[in-house]
Amino acid sequence: MSHFPLDVYRSTRSPFAPQLDWDDAVPGLVDVDLVAHCGESTPVEYFNSLTRTSISTTWTECLALLNRSQQTVSMVIVQARIHLPFALLGLDSDNGSEFINAHLFNSCKREQITFTRSRPRVAQRDKLK
Repeated sequence: MSHFPLDVYRSTRSPFAPQLDWDDAVPGLVDVDLVAHCGESTPVEYFNSLTRTSISTTWTECLALLNRSQQTVSMVIVQARIHLPFALLGLDSDNGSEFINAHLFNSCKREQITFTRSRPRVAQRDKLK
Protein backbone atom coordinates (compact mmCIF):
# COMPACT_ATOMS: atom_id res chain seq x y z
CA MET A 1 0.00 0.00 0.00
CA SER A 2 1.30 3.45 -0.80
CA HIS A 3 1.06 6.27 1.70
CA PHE A 4 0.77 9.99 1.11
CA PRO A 5 -0.53 12.94 3.17
CA LEU A 6 -4.28 13.05 3.80
CA ASP A 7 -4.59 16.60 2.45
CA VAL A 8 -3.18 15.38 -0.88
CA TYR A 9 -5.44 12.32 -0.67
CA ARG A 10 -8.53 14.45 -0.19
CA SER A 11 -7.61 16.82 -3.02
CA THR A 12 -7.59 13.97 -5.54
CA ARG A 13 -11.32 13.24 -5.20
CA SER A 14 -14.01 14.23 -7.64
CA PRO A 15 -17.71 14.65 -6.92
CA PHE A 16 -18.94 11.27 -8.18
CA ALA A 17 -21.40 11.27 -5.30
CA PRO A 18 -22.53 13.88 -2.79
CA GLN A 19 -19.39 15.27 -1.18
CA LEU A 20 -18.53 13.69 2.12
CA ASP A 21 -15.89 15.13 4.37
CA TRP A 22 -13.32 12.33 4.30
CA ASP A 23 -12.29 13.23 7.84
CA ASP A 24 -9.61 10.82 9.04
CA ALA A 25 -11.27 10.71 12.49
CA VAL A 26 -14.43 9.00 11.20
CA PRO A 27 -14.42 5.19 10.95
CA GLY A 28 -16.43 3.78 8.05
CA LEU A 29 -14.81 5.60 5.14
CA VAL A 30 -13.14 2.87 3.10
CA ASP A 31 -10.76 2.85 0.15
CA VAL A 32 -11.06 -0.19 -2.17
CA ASP A 33 -8.81 -1.59 -4.87
CA LEU A 34 -8.24 -4.84 -6.77
CA VAL A 35 -4.95 -6.68 -7.05
CA ALA A 36 -4.59 -9.36 -9.75
CA HIS A 37 -2.68 -12.52 -8.86
CA CYS A 38 -1.76 -13.68 -12.33
CA GLY A 39 2.01 -13.23 -12.59
CA GLU A 40 3.26 -11.68 -15.80
CA SER A 41 0.37 -12.93 -17.95
CA THR A 42 -3.38 -12.86 -17.66
CA PRO A 43 -4.70 -16.39 -18.10
CA VAL A 44 -8.40 -16.97 -18.64
CA GLU A 45 -9.08 -17.24 -14.90
CA TYR A 46 -7.01 -15.99 -11.99
CA PHE A 47 -7.63 -14.75 -8.48
CA ASN A 48 -7.97 -11.12 -7.50
CA SER A 49 -7.76 -9.61 -4.04
CA LEU A 50 -10.28 -6.94 -3.20
CA THR A 51 -8.52 -4.80 -0.62
CA ARG A 52 -10.60 -2.59 1.69
CA THR A 53 -8.81 -0.14 3.95
CA SER A 54 -10.42 2.18 6.48
CA ILE A 55 -8.88 5.63 6.13
CA SER A 56 -9.10 6.48 9.83
CA THR A 57 -8.45 3.14 11.54
CA THR A 58 -6.22 1.51 8.87
CA TRP A 59 -8.33 -1.65 9.28
CA THR A 60 -7.57 -3.65 6.14
CA GLU A 61 -9.27 -6.70 4.71
CA CYS A 62 -8.40 -8.68 1.60
CA LEU A 63 -11.13 -10.73 -0.03
CA ALA A 64 -10.41 -13.31 -2.74
CA LEU A 65 -12.39 -13.09 -5.97
CA LEU A 66 -12.24 -15.53 -8.87
CA ASN A 67 -13.13 -12.78 -11.34
CA ARG A 68 -13.39 -9.02 -11.42
CA SER A 69 -16.79 -8.73 -13.04
CA GLN A 70 -18.96 -5.77 -12.11
CA GLN A 71 -21.56 -8.03 -10.51
CA THR A 72 -19.02 -9.97 -8.41
CA VAL A 73 -17.20 -6.87 -7.15
CA SER A 74 -20.46 -5.09 -6.30
CA MET A 75 -21.89 -8.12 -4.50
CA VAL A 76 -18.73 -8.72 -2.44
CA ILE A 77 -18.35 -5.08 -1.38
CA VAL A 78 -21.93 -4.76 -0.19
CA GLN A 79 -22.31 -8.22 1.35
CA ALA A 80 -18.91 -8.28 3.07
CA ARG A 81 -19.63 -5.09 5.01
CA ILE A 82 -21.10 -7.19 7.81
CA HIS A 83 -17.53 -8.27 8.63
CA LEU A 84 -16.34 -4.71 9.25
CA PRO A 85 -16.05 -3.60 12.90
CA PHE A 86 -17.84 -0.34 11.98
CA ALA A 87 -20.64 0.79 9.70
CA LEU A 88 -19.64 1.27 6.05
CA LEU A 89 -20.36 4.97 5.41
CA GLY A 90 -18.35 5.71 2.30
CA LEU A 91 -16.47 3.93 -0.44
CA ASP A 92 -13.72 5.32 -2.65
CA SER A 93 -12.29 3.50 -5.66
CA ASP A 94 -10.17 4.02 -8.74
CA ASN A 95 -11.75 4.46 -12.16
CA GLY A 96 -11.80 0.80 -13.23
CA SER A 97 -15.01 -0.50 -14.76
CA GLU A 98 -15.17 -3.12 -12.00
CA PHE A 99 -15.99 -0.20 -9.67
CA ILE A 100 -17.47 2.54 -11.84
CA ASN A 101 -20.67 0.88 -13.00
CA ALA A 102 -24.41 0.83 -12.42
CA HIS A 103 -24.28 -2.33 -10.27
CA LEU A 104 -22.06 -0.83 -7.56
CA PHE A 105 -23.50 2.68 -7.85
CA ASN A 106 -27.06 1.39 -7.36
CA SER A 107 -26.03 -0.97 -4.54
CA CYS A 108 -24.32 1.89 -2.69
CA LYS A 109 -27.28 4.19 -3.26
CA ARG A 110 -29.73 1.55 -1.99
CA GLU A 111 -27.56 0.83 1.09
CA GLN A 112 -26.90 4.57 1.72
CA ILE A 113 -23.14 4.24 1.20
CA THR A 114 -21.50 7.34 -0.25
CA PHE A 115 -19.50 6.43 -3.36
CA THR A 116 -16.62 8.54 -4.66
CA ARG A 117 -13.81 7.87 -7.09
CA SER A 118 -10.30 9.06 -7.84
CA ARG A 119 -9.77 11.64 -10.51
CA PRO A 120 -9.49 10.22 -14.01
CA ARG A 121 -6.07 9.75 -15.55
CA VAL A 122 -4.04 10.99 -12.58
CA ALA A 123 -1.07 8.71 -12.02
CA GLN A 124 -0.16 7.93 -8.42
CA ARG A 125 3.23 9.62 -8.80
CA ASP A 126 1.52 12.78 -10.11
CA LYS A 127 -0.65 13.04 -6.97
CA LEU A 128 2.44 13.62 -4.86
CA LYS A 129 3.69 16.65 -6.81
